[in-house]
Amino acid sequence: MKKLSTATEPPAELLTIGALAKRVGFAVSALRYYEEVGLIPPALRRESGHRVYPESVLDVLVLIRHCRDLGFSIDETRELVALSTNGERDCVEARAIAQTGSPRFQCNK
Repeated sequence: MKKLSTATEPPAELLTIGALAKRVGFAVSALRYYEEVGLIPPALRRESGHRVYPESVLDVLVLIRHCRDLGFSIDETRELVALSTNGERDCVEARAIAQTGSPRFQCNK
C-alpha cells in the first residue's frame, strides 16, 4: 500500500473506498477482497490510513461486476481484467475465456 506524499487531503480524482463501493454497487468488503486477490491495484493511503483509489479503478470494478454477474470465476475475471488493461493483447483471448469459462456461454449443440 502506498502512502500519499502530503498530509493534505488527496486530489479530487481520488475516491475513498466507500465512495467507490457506492458508485459501483459493491460492499466495501468486496473492494478490500478484490484488492487482496489482485483484481484491483493496491490502494493509496491517506495519512489517517484510509484507502483511496484513482478514478480509473472505477472502470475495472465495473468490468469485475459484469464478470461476476455473468458467473465468471475469480481467475477468469482476473484474466479478463488483465486483457482489458493491456492494449497489446488480442481481444480473441477474451472471447476464448468467455466461450470456455462461464457456464452461461457454453454451447449446447
